[in-house]
Amino acid sequence: MAADRDRRQRLRPRPVGRGPRRARSRWDARAGAAARRIGRDRGRRRARHHRDGALRPGKRPFFTLNPGLALKGDKPHLLYGTQGADGQPQTLTALLTRLIDYGLDPLEALARPRFLLGRTFSDGRDTLKLEASVPEDTVARLEALGHQVSQIPANSPLAGQAGAIVIGDNGRIAGAHDPRSDGCALGL
Repeated sequence: MAADRDRRQRLRPRPVGRGPRRARSRWDARAGAAARRIGRDRGRRRARHHRDGALRPGKRPFFTLNPGLALKGDKPHLLYGTQGADGQPQTLTALLTRLIDYGLDPLEALARPRFLLGRTFSDGRDTLKLEASVPEDTVARLEALGHQVSQIPANSPLAGQAGAIVIGDNGRIAGAHDPRSDGCALGL
């Protein structure tokens, strides 16, 4: 009886930011299954959770809600996020590398060529997608390493639509939005 009560407690929906992610994941999967029974499916992301698309106890869905905040010391230094489905972690990693390791300003970091490894909603092939602005010698080296490369247009929205804000040590704020979309960064 106590074990059953504990199980119900774990599956109770919790507000965002409270409780373990696993509990929310299981709840979301059950809510989606219930929605299908009544003819309303809230999303197709569940189909890509696992290779066979099956929902089973203990399986976790792949979440791509990844807004980020990076601290420098104890203070906020970078705020960043992107659209882009399963490519979000790849876009954000490339963006952070450019901002932190290479010291680029936000607009320059966002404007550089990008990649997307895996499937997309419009292309089911599991390939390394590179924007057309990636230099040809880089493409040739990647193909020589065994990657199946496919080209996407330069500044393709498939490679994410990110935004970034950098707060400098002196308090100066610099922000930019991706040239791949119609957003903008405004200072007020």
